[in-house]
Amino acid sequence: MVDQINNPIVKNNIKNGVPHNIEVLHTNEYIDYVQSLGFSNPSRMKFLFMENSLPSSQDSSMRVALLVGHAKIASLEGKFVEAKLQFDKALKYAQVRYLPKLSVKDRDNLIAYIHYEYALYCQLVHAGELANSHFYHASALTKSAKMKLLIEFQFALIDLYQSSESDTGAYIQFIEKFHQNEMKVMEGIALMRLGNFYRDRKDYTESHKCYKSAMTIAEKEGYNYLRWNIQNSMGLLVSKESSQEAAIQYYTKSLESMESPYFKALMLKNLANRYYAIKKPNKTREILTEALEHCQINGISSQISILAEGIGDLYLEIDSSTSHAYQYYQIAFNEVISLANTGIPITGKRLRVVEKYSNLIQENLPEDFMALKEPGLFEWSKGKTWIQIKDLFHYNLFVYHFLHTGIGNVTFSQLKIHPGTFYSLSKRMRDLRGITIPDLKGVDFELPPSLFLDPLQKYAQLHRDKTWDQVNKQFEKDIYAYLFEESGYNKVRLAKMLDRSYAMVIKRTKHLTDVEKDQTTQTKA
Repeated sequence: MVDQINNPIVKNNIKNGVPHNIEVLHTNEYIDYVQSLGFSNPSRMKFLFMENSLPSSQDSSMRVALLVGHAKIASLEGKFVEAKLQFDKALKYAQVRYLPKLSVKDRDNLIAYIHYEYALYCQLVHAGELANSHFYHASALTKSAKMKLLIEFQFALIDLYQSSESDTGAYIQFIEKFHQNEMKVMEGIALMRLGNFYRDRKDYTESHKCYKSAMTIAEKEGYNYLRWNIQNSMGLLVSKESSQEAAIQYYTKSLESMESPYFKALMLKNLANRYYAIKKPNKTREILTEALEHCQINGISSQISILAEGIGDLYLEIDSSTSHAYQYYQIAFNEVISLANTGIPITGKRLRVVEKYSNLIQENLPEDFMALKEPGLFEWSKGKTWIQIKDLFHYNLFVYHFLHTGIGNVTFSQLKIHPGTFYSLSKRMRDLRGITIPDLKGVDFELPPSLFLDPLQKYAQLHRDKTWDQVNKQFEKDIYAYLFEESGYNKVRLAKMLDRSYAMVIKRTKHLTDVEKDQTTQTKA
């Protein structure tokens, strides 16, 4: 397996032996897009994209537009971490002191634009509540009619897909407004999304019409990303309307000329799914493995966990190989935690990855903790005080049970803990240490990697049948045994390490020293 590579935001894409700046392939779309909003000098922006450079700080609006352009393109290419870094950089730059020459209206419109694009990014990472927050910030700031139109369109798009009916009248009005305002990029995107809607509703005739109209715009204006997006969507239409075999031919041919690393990954994934549909799981696994390695090499973080999870599933299905499945589930899990470390929430498919990895461990690790010979189970505790250790343990214990036993009263019943005890403990952790035990009932929540620890999840599952009192007693016994050894069996040093009183340490290690005395006595006898 190829190790994941942290590539810079601008990744060279090789086609016919000629390297291309991937952002150049997006240039026409982005320039036309921001020009329609009144932000750019198209010829200068194209030059700066080609040269991969930023203008001087004196040209503040151009600078912000390019920063957001880099972020937007990174997100469209599945590079979620790079995208977030660039969006945060753009927001930081767009503070008042960096935009002294702009009027209040222009500055507000510029900041509103950053919030709008940030909201679209949040939708991609399934952070719905945060996306809505950015949309509302943008709407409150902007005085631009076109920007308000974009925001209204995004909510109309959500309404279209959530509607149980096929009434597209209100949505089509947005397509007409984009056409009237010569917002060609948005017109093409809106047509393609409508085509997806009709495809999912099995209205294939209307879907074809929308794709054809969108493709006409894409080819005429040189909008590469829109063209690739339509191509990918067309493959799904072929699979639904015609046959899986026809879709296999379509994707295979499309891959030959695909310039976008991201859409190559998507098409490989869709191609693999077509092979799975015709009951060729080995071919499916082969293509998914190729797609995973492609994503790792190109830093396409949005797809790594999904692909690794799929490969793990197939190892279980084809070979009943738990060890191979574990290897790929672990890749998926580590990627999810890596994304979470940058602020991307563990939700949706990423939450499913965490649950699947945890379930595999739960089903295959030994029941008896003393039989578990895994190095590093308690290494996370080094350098932490007793309060910090207990907080991490309680956080992971409750998260584990919420995920696997049940939320709220189901867990309280399993642990035999009074709800008031839990709420008091969680309030104290939140107020004094800033640690919030997540409400997993919500769609959007985060499991920060600094708190959500794989070794503690394993420990919680090993003792999942114990009550609250029993598991705390067991944990205290095990962690003290580990740390006592780490201290060199020096109780004074251990007390200092844990920031606990010497008397308390003597009490908690008494059983360990008693064992040593018993062994010494037996030896002498």
